[in-house]
Amino acid sequence: MRRNLFTKLALGFFVLLLCVLLAVDFFADRALQRDYERTGFEQLLAVARIAQASPPQLGSLPQEKPEEISTLQAWSQRIAASGAPIQSAADVCKISLRPQRIGRA
Repeated sequence: MRRNLFTKLALGFFVLLLCVLLAVDFFADRALQRDYERTGFEQLLAVARIAQASPPQLGSLPQEKPEEISTLQAWSQRIAASGAPIQSAADVCKISLRPQRIGRA
């Protein structure tokens, strides 16, 4: 009879321990995810401040004048130094206008 009681107590303890560990894992995961998002938004705000501090003065897109092109390249290099990916609107239009195959090739 004692062995049966010990087995029940041990099983109950392990089930309770498993429930506690699952709850801690769940809440720790949520806290880490919130911290990761907060850090990402802070970095994005820092890059946005850098970009807004000295925006390039451009006439039109796409840039045809050599001085506008060099201004945009210098601005892009300053922003890219922060680790942020840079893509101009002209590049986006070129990418979106590529023909896409649907189905089997």
